[in-house]
Amino acid sequence: MTLNPRAAPLRYAIGIAAMVVFIGLLVGLLLFNFNSGIAVIAGVLIAAAVIALVGFITRRSRKLLWLLLPAVLILGLASVVCLSVFVFQPHMSQYPNIICPIASYRIVAVPDSSQLKGFQVEEYVTLVDGVEYKPAETWTPAMVDGRPGYRLPAQPVAVTSRGFLLKEALIASSVTCCESALVEIKDIPLDAFYAAVYARDLQHYPYVDTETITWDPGSDDIRFSYIVPPFQILRPVFAPLMGASSLSQWLLGLIALLGTFVFTPVVKPILVEFAQKWLKNKLRLGDDPART
Repeated sequence: MTLNPRAAPLRYAIGIAAMVVFIGLLVGLLLFNFNSGIAVIAGVLIAAAVIALVGFITRRSRKLLWLLLPAVLILGLASVVCLSVFVFQPHMSQYPNIICPIASYRIVAVPDSSQLKGFQVEEYVTLVDGVEYKPAETWTPAMVDGRPGYRLPAQPVAVTSRGFLLKEALIASSVTCCESALVEIKDIPLDAFYAAVYARDLQHYPYVDTETITWDPGSDDIRFSYIVPPFQILRPVFAPLMGASSLSQWLLGLIALLGTFVFTPVVKPILVEFAQKWLKNKLRLGDDPART
């Protein structure tokens, strides 16, 4: 049964609005977090499967429907939870019986270009006074914050995509323990920096159209994310979507699941009508002798 727009304009408008909002939200989530977008898609697919199964059972036996409906709903919710992405707690290096020879550890990441396609990392350390420690042969003596220390060999940073517009950089630490640490991202485009994992005392130092970011890493897991230039200029517009992408995946999947249940009676007739019109046009073009 098709839906006549003139017969039910309000219902038609609600259905169109629901589809536009869903597509916009899905695209926005995929821009900043692939996992969040996948969770939403999973929620919709699970809800669609449940609706199809309920419809099939209803046509066969209503008693069987009431028996299986609770199990189907529980299975759907459990599937969304299983598809969620768990965030691991920070792992701190602890050496209760070992004296750490590194007094300070400084990581400086410099962008390869203004497009932030990669970074080069330089590491600097100073040693604890009175502790015997033989530095690696690749460590070069250098002055670090006014103290004698060492410069470690430069290394590239592994950059991966969290979304179409959000990148994540992972810095592999060369030091297993230290008394104090500092991460510095130099001359990154203004407003491109998004967040750092377990960051403490996060500081921004802007200058014209760039800024330097520093923080105290709270674990051995040193990662930070940033918006791909030049799209950081639209950060105020993206702010709601970036906040939504930070929600837990199982919650987004659950919202998509429930939203599909609620709006299916309104959206399904519109999709059926569009599909029928599309098929009729295809069949009409196929039967047109002028095109053969």
